[in-house]
Amino acid sequence: MRLRLLRLAPVFLFSALALAETKPTPAFGLYVDFQATSSSTSFTQLWEKGTLSINLKTFSSAGDLVADETFEVELGQERASRGIALAHAAEDFDQDCGEQREGRRAVLVIAGEPYGEVRACKGSTSWPAGPKTKKLLEFINDGLPEKYRIR
Repeated sequence: MRLRLLRLAPVFLFSALALAETKPTPAFGLYVDFQATSSSTSFTQLWEKGTLSINLKTFSSAGDLVADETFEVELGQERASRGIALAHAAEDFDQDCGEQREGRRAVLVIAGEPYGEVRACKGSTSWPAGPKTKKLLEFINDGLPEKYRIR
């Protein structure tokens, strides 16, 4: 069940970004599957107004959901603009991906006109490898409690 859910995660991520009728569209969304290091996933969204939201799901070895936690922090509009610029600059998002069948998976969806951008990494033991993507993750992780940081 967990594998099926993980395969659909990028679809849900994109759908969440596209449903702007009821909520403002986030500037970017980042989905990371930590399957190579633990059995948890992280879904991060940065809103243009400055809210950074992290949803962390942890699964048992049988694939059952054991914890579903959300953490939000207000960054302010100026800092959010820096994060958005870092997301757009992370052109090396897929560096060292596809090394193996299993491994970490990550999807970055950046909202924009007319369609936005989607970047993906699948099957990596060393993600994030690119320096620009590392800067984006340093930005996201700055000031977050340890358990919500993307590693």
